[in-house]
Amino acid sequence: MSVSSSLHEPARPTVDTQAQLLESQRLALKKQEVELKQLGMQAQQVENQQKLEMKQLELRARQHDEKQQKLEVKMMELRANHEIKQQKLEALTRLVESGKTPAEVRGYFALIDSGDKSMPRSHQA
Repeated sequence: MSVSSSLHEPARPTVDTQAQLLESQRLALKKQEVELKQLGMQAQQVENQQKLEMKQLELRARQHDEKQQKLEVKMMELRANHEIKQQKLEALTRLVESGKTPAEVRGYFALIDSGDKSMPRSHQA
């Protein structure tokens, strides 16, 4: 019966088997640690990439705003110049309709133009 009883008893692990099992578990743990570090590094890389993309978007938005402001200033200057030319055209029309000679008209505009140049740009309409 000792033979049959030894067949049904579970084999007891030997010291070598236990050492191998512990080493296997240690290696599995080490592998998990490495995988966790890799995941952490990947997450950090993704976060850094997102931060970079956000900074690039902010920069583009700022550049767009600056261009928009420059365009608005240019548009105001163009409108002001158009208004001045419109006023000069209306003045020329009135002078011609009132019978002024070409010399008188030129003299009038020379006087107006010299006044425009002596006035700072911010005060010109």
